[in-house]
Amino acid sequence: METPRGYVSTAAKTAFVKRAVFSVGVGAFVQIAIPIIAMFMTLHTVMGQNLGSRSIDPSRGAFWKGAVWLVANPGVALNPDEPAYTQLLKWAPDSEDPPDEAKLPPVLDPQLLATDETLWIVGSDVVVAMSAEATVPVRVNRRLGYTSEAFLLDGRPSMYEIDGDRLELHAFIDGAWKTSEVKDLPVGSGDNLNFYKLAILDTPSGPMVFARGEEGIHYREGLSGFATQPIESLPFAVKMGVYATVWTAVVLDGKPVLITLSEDIFQQKIEGFRKEGESFEKFFEVSSGIISRMGAYPTDDPGRLLIATEGMPGSITIFDVRDGEMVKKTRLSQSGLIPAQTGTGSSLLSNAVGVIMALIVGLMISSWMRRYKLAELRTEHGDLHLASLARRGAATMVDSLIILGPVVAGWFLCLESNPFDIEEHGLSELVNVLKFMGAASVWMIVWIVLFSIMESRSGMTPGKRLARIRVLHVDLNPCGLGRALLRNMLKYLVDSMFDFLLGILLIALTEKRQRIGDLAAGTVVVNAAIPRD
Repeated sequence: METPRGYVSTAAKTAFVKRAVFSVGVGAFVQIAIPIIAMFMTLHTVMGQNLGSRSIDPSRGAFWKGAVWLVANPGVALNPDEPAYTQLLKWAPDSEDPPDEAKLPPVLDPQLLATDETLWIVGSDVVVAMSAEATVPVRVNRRLGYTSEAFLLDGRPSMYEIDGDRLELHAFIDGAWKTSEVKDLPVGSGDNLNFYKLAILDTPSGPMVFARGEEGIHYREGLSGFATQPIESLPFAVKMGVYATVWTAVVLDGKPVLITLSEDIFQQKIEGFRKEGESFEKFFEVSSGIISRMGAYPTDDPGRLLIATEGMPGSITIFDVRDGEMVKKTRLSQSGLIPAQTGTGSSLLSNAVGVIMALIVGLMISSWMRRYKLAELRTEHGDLHLASLARRGAATMVDSLIILGPVVAGWFLCLESNPFDIEEHGLSELVNVLKFMGAASVWMIVWIVLFSIMESRSGMTPGKRLARIRVLHVDLNPCGLGRALLRNMLKYLVDSMFDFLLGILLIALTEKRQRIGDLAAGTVVVNAAIPRD
């Protein structure tokens, strides 16, 4: 039987092909499997710590007895046998400790309201009154329909309800919802009254209604007629962009205050406006990350306002604003979803595993090639003294260090600011990452072109010169710029798959030790010490 070209024997070819394919397959499997396993382990830990993904709406929180109080509805329970409950969070703003947690009986759609002596937890089915002495849940006498957010009026939990074409004001008195006022609405107007755009404050001078219009927030003093008067005809308070929908209103030091969120998604800003005379004047501005919901809580200290925001579900950040200046920012709880660090860590692990596996597989195949394959091959154009896999690997590492070294270093510098934490930075850091990636792409393209020019002239890049190998056309003449560009582009687009395991396998199995870039360009890599003629 004729000996296969490039091999010492037929048996050697069979043994080598089996070993090379198996080792590359195992290497590729490990590259894929280990990062996936690591991510699942991280997710299991994260989900275990967060008890599933829970939702916390800061707009439904309150400040009471020197602490911020929030309610959290659990998402998917890890233990289906665990009874349903409503989670109550209590956090002291001057404490470094995490919030205290307590479980209450289930409350549907809970909202917190605070008076001096009572913290009300108002739900559509249950109202809970908490005092320093006791917690008293009261099953309501009837469930209300389409209602506004609960608000305090004369110290009592109150809310508006639309019943057909009637607007009813309900107050919680003596353990039951009682209707204190009924207004007839024009036919069909009840369908257009959007309670989600309303906020009602109990100010020292009387109730004040805020309503979100097309261009911003309008207001009126008193409750009379607010449901029938067009929003745009009300006095203008604060202008907001069309897509800026997150806002809230509170009473701070006896004055109505509007807190709005800008519509700039790249760098959002929380802005505070205080009523001074007949207008609202901005008195603070705070940069923030991505915010989906927001609540504001005046404290017992004059001029001090705590603003709670939710980015991803269950992730709460509190801004401490005093006399118009932000003095402290606290990440109160993390999201039950995948943290930004998880994706970054998985990417780093994947890259590290890939490089290590490529080195191990490359060294194994290189040793087998010395044992089973011939380095010299006679062709119609002359004898080819093919470069070893070890030398080609060393040259590739040197050239990759020149091309990718600054890129990798810059990438790690980008990661120091944790740019994927959009709750902290918004999208501004991601924009910087995109700019860096653009600059890195230009850097790599420039060096690939330079290396191609070098290979078209001398056949050598810096790495190949150190390894004493060169690129030639298969006829043993210089390959030219076009062929050099083609082989180098395919090197980083195709042959680099699985951290060059694909290129290693093709070099090992092809007769002239050619990867895809060499096959497409018609080039070979030979020892530089051999004359080209």
